[in-house]
Amino acid sequence: MQKKLSNKELVAAGHKFAANISADTPLIDMAKMVSELATQLDTALAAASEACKQRDTVTAESHIRCNIIGRMIGQYSAAGYHAVQNSMSPAQSLLYDALQALETPATEACLNAVRAEGIEVAANDLFEKTTVGHQMLMAFAAQLRAGNAGKDGGKKPISALPVERNQHGYWSHPDYLAFCDGREFIPNAEWEQWMSERGLHWHVEYRDEEELVPNVDGYDLSTWQPKAPVGEGWFVGSIHDTEDGAVCIWLRAGKDGV
Repeated sequence: MQKKLSNKELVAAGHKFAANISADTPLIDMAKMVSELATQLDTALAAASEACKQRDTVTAESHIRCNIIGRMIGQYSAAGYHAVQNSMSPAQSLLYDALQALETPATEACLNAVRAEGIEVAANDLFEKTTVGHQMLMAFAAQLRAGNAGKDGGKKPISALPVERNQHGYWSHPDYLAFCDGREFIPNAEWEQWMSERGLHWHVEYRDEEELVPNVDGYDLSTWQPKAPVGEGWFVGSIHDTEDGAVCIWLRAGKDGV
């Protein structure tokens, strides 16, 4: 049975092979070293392949277990049971334990690290580092590594969208509208938390009221063209009217606000 080499051992074998080659090395010796390195490489690849098979098997088994547990939870919930830790009711206690069993933080952390690495590679391959696309992808990768992406109502980075203002000049990003949910006032702490969870910073631009044409503008913002703050990556979160005048909410990923 061949010895399974670690990546470090394989790299060490390659360096040893390179160090032993010189102009005076006989061809037969070089052939032997190449053959030895190839054998070691083949062993490492076979070990990696076996590890992947084992991982896939474990993943499939885990999926089956989760599916069964999920169905059981559905049946108990439909029957009117509620999950209660250490409940005197065996059914409620079992339901609580089943919900806990579905949580796999170690597996999620591993998968998120792999996903984040893939996103970072894509960001570097597709975009320049100063572009908003690169910044958004890197921000999302950071959230994946931190375990924040996709949880608690979708803590995901907000992507820039084409600004298609209505006849009165208003426009709001769908994610911004969903967060505001029709509210006219958002507590500062809630706003800052929402921005922080998405890796965003913000800047408010107010329309210069001196530029208004009496009896023409008012609530109409169609003639106003907000100017992005200094720096790369800013995009529009919302253009709307407030009690203090018309505003444009500018957003940017991974940078300090202005």
